[in-house]
Amino acid sequence: MIKILKKYAVLVKCTSKTVGFILFFSFFFASAQVDIRIDKMLDLSEKQYIDHQYIHSLNTADQALQLAKKKSYSKGIIRANIFIAKALEETGIYKNALEYLENAEKETFFVEYTNAQIETYRLRGRIYLNLQMNDLALREFYKQLKFSDQIKDPLQQKRSKLWAHQNIAETFLRNNRRDSAWKHLMIQKQILKSFPENNSKGVFYDISTTYTSIGKEYLFRKNTFAARKYIDSAMNVLSANDSPYLYETLEAYGDVEDAAGNKEMAVEYYRKALKNTIQIQNKSAEKFVNKKLADFFSKNNLNDKEENRFLKRYQELNDSLNLENSRATELIVN
Repeated sequence: MIKILKKYAVLVKCTSKTVGFILFFSFFFASAQVDIRIDKMLDLSEKQYIDHQYIHSLNTADQALQLAKKKSYSKGIIRANIFIAKALEETGIYKNALEYLENAEKETFFVEYTNAQIETYRLRGRIYLNLQMNDLALREFYKQLKFSDQIKDPLQQKRSKLWAHQNIAETFLRNNRRDSAWKHLMIQKQILKSFPENNSKGVFYDISTTYTSIGKEYLFRKNTFAARKYIDSAMNVLSANDSPYLYETLEAYGDVEDAAGNKEMAVEYYRKALKNTIQIQNKSAEKFVNKKLADFFSKNNLNDKEENRFLKRYQELNDSLNLENSRATELIVN
């Protein structure tokens, strides 16, 4: 009888361990499934961002962020905060974008997450640049360039360096340091050539951005033929990939026509650029194209009523965006 009781006690002990293991495994499996779900949502948000669907990207990332917070999933929280910041930066909401970047940096996993650190440098630099804090922007972009060497994936590393050179060139152009900008434009061109042909679809927007910038520089140097050639190449790659984001290239066409003395064609391209900014809901871009049209109408003594309409819309957008970003400089200084 005693032997039977001992055997029963051992069986109960083993069964308890087994049940405990099963419960632990079930919890771990369920937890892992939630992490996978969050990662998939963030992968979707990233794809939406790459496709320039910024509002969709923001909404998807926000849903992932709420799940990641419930799970205390640090990597997921970091990625979600950064994707939200990216979408906000693209739509001109800089104050909130900075706040989400700060939230990402507070996570414990951030110090181990190289890609996230580099993306934070890039985004903060873009925000500084758009706030006309050019020296601070350059500081962040050079950090991005330096730390890009730590990215293990070769294609991701190239793209990060490409973005850094694009941003550095743009910053130099805003400071009227055109020779320095040209150097970084040529580096971009070489990086783009080094991408495998089967990866060209993934970088088509980068190609269009670089070629449009080179075209504008040729136009500044009064080489209209070369300018049009590069801007044509930019538009061709956008059209081939069914991109809805055309306003920068359309505006560049307007500049070419303006330089050639074709005022009507220039206005037509600027109007198309404006229409495109409205279609893609980019308030910041819409603001600048309205200003471009108002200035063009003023310079060429065109329709006063339309000029005033463009100027009024520019001022409305400017006031609205300034209201959103009124505390952005305070965040940077503090």
